[in-house]
Amino acid sequence: MALKIFSLTKIEQLADELINDIYSNAALDPFVKRQIIVPNKNIEKWLKLRITQNQGVCVGVEFPFFDNFLFNTLAKLVNPATAFKQISETDLQIKIANLIISDESEWLSPLQKYVFGNSKEREITQTQTARKLWQLAGKLANYIREYEFRRVDYINAFLDDNWIEKTKEKIIKDSNANKESLVLAQAYLCRKLFLEIYNKGNDVLSLRQMLERAYRAKPSATKETLYLFGLSTFSPLHAKAIHLLAKHYEIKFYHINVCMEYWGDAETPWEKLKKFTEEEFLNDDSLIENELLNAWGPAGRETMKLLVDLEEGSNTEYFNDDSFDDECNSVLEALQSGIKTRTSEIAPERRTQDNSIQILACPDQKREIETIYNCILDILFDGQEKEIDSTGKICSPTPRTDISLSDFAILVPNMAKYRPIIETVFNSRGEIPYGLL
Repeated sequence: MALKIFSLTKIEQLADELINDIYSNAALDPFVKRQIIVPNKNIEKWLKLRITQNQGVCVGVEFPFFDNFLFNTLAKLVNPATAFKQISETDLQIKIANLIISDESEWLSPLQKYVFGNSKEREITQTQTARKLWQLAGKLANYIREYEFRRVDYINAFLDDNWIEKTKEKIIKDSNANKESLVLAQAYLCRKLFLEIYNKGNDVLSLRQMLERAYRAKPSATKETLYLFGLSTFSPLHAKAIHLLAKHYEIKFYHINVCMEYWGDAETPWEKLKKFTEEEFLNDDSLIENELLNAWGPAGRETMKLLVDLEEGSNTEYFNDDSFDDECNSVLEALQSGIKTRTSEIAPERRTQDNSIQILACPDQKREIETIYNCILDILFDGQEKEIDSTGKICSPTPRTDISLSDFAILVPNMAKYRPIIETVFNSRGEIPYGLL
């Protein structure tokens, strides 16, 4: 298997190792583009700037996105002459909404009753009904995609010939009639989607279906090199796809790992409470680790376990973090140090609060954005306030020259919810130009 994994805690060093690997090979054909697979547009833009700073210009590379690249590359292995299309979540949402409206099966009656009530006529005559249908279809589409990525055992139970018994045995552990009806409704939807609508003779497939077809492809004699960069988390389905592609390509995986130690066995507080009594949990010092890593790291932990599986038969190289320093000069550095070293003791005594990291409580989302807006102004103008001159004219303060607007980033959990609020706050005040991604 031609797979080599590089791991570092700092993305800047990881990028430099990637750049040195790509551009130090003089034997590479300058007219053949290398492919660096990235998770999103932000990583692509940042990496292009990093390459430009290092090499003077960014040429000879392409930046396909991870999910699309996996599907398209697997499709080439299956049949290069066929234009396959990947099922999107929106495609699933539309198909599920149509099934809820038109399908007469009793298995969908709980969903139809939720949307249309007791009415036998399943017609969308009110905006509220349309919104409820679309939201339910979106939720179910998200569940089905998550099952494909992370719970393939659920999908296998849904698609089995004895699907009712398999679903009850695998997923439904109790006698809750409401839960049973909802799970069986999801199972029925999966069967309609993947056995009838997106069947084996269709060119529109999910990543799971494409991966099943690609297992039959024969490895090629010459192996092109692919670079995977910036992926901090991925699913078991993605891991299987990477493992398969490593038989056909030489893959170099540059992985960001937030911790210098192995932390695949880290557990959340809830997982620990299920294993130990409350008294054991509170009194046993061996159970105490870095609280942030335990509470916020389940996704990264699962990725670590998947990486361990990928490492079998691969060449793994862990770089030393040259930027790591035992001395922490700020609260943020202390938090980072505790996560990197998987330690619970961040400092021997409580640190004095500084502005490296701040937690501000806000009553709603609008106040959050307003607070961020004011913080940016305060940093840009170093706390200076507007003044009125002798003529009564309002004079704006002079901005700092050592910082620019490109140094600021606002991260939100759901852009669809925050977008109108950001636009309202920033447009109404008009002092800070901005862009949304």
